[in-house]
Amino acid sequence: MDPNTLLLGVLGVALGFLAVWICAVRYRAKAKSEADGIIELARKEASVDRRQQLAEAELEIKKQRQDLEQETLRLKAELSDRQKALEDLEVSTRQTSSEIEERKDKLSKQEAALEELETSLQQ
Repeated sequence: MDPNTLLLGVLGVALGFLAVWICAVRYRAKAKSEADGIIELARKEASVDRRQQLAEAELEIKKQRQDLEQETLRLKAELSDRQKALEDLEVSTRQTSSEIEERKDKLSKQEAALEELETSLQQ
């Protein structure tokens, strides 16, 4: 083999290796740059999704609080109505009780008067 041919062969292999190495370095840099961009985009999308989920959760919590407040107000009104009905019933019961006592006293007096009349008639 000719030394020049050998030298050219080694030089060709070295240049080929250098060209492949340079292409690989550039490809890796480009791939890393694209991967970094994809990762950054994914982070932004995740951040947007998280904010959207938080906003939806806040709206749901707000709606549930409003529902609870409305239910509380409804129950308070219902309780107030029932309390008023009970108070009215209590007043009515007292009046009826008083009327019964009055009738009882009146009947006792009438009975006593009838007994007196009966005793006087028997004599």
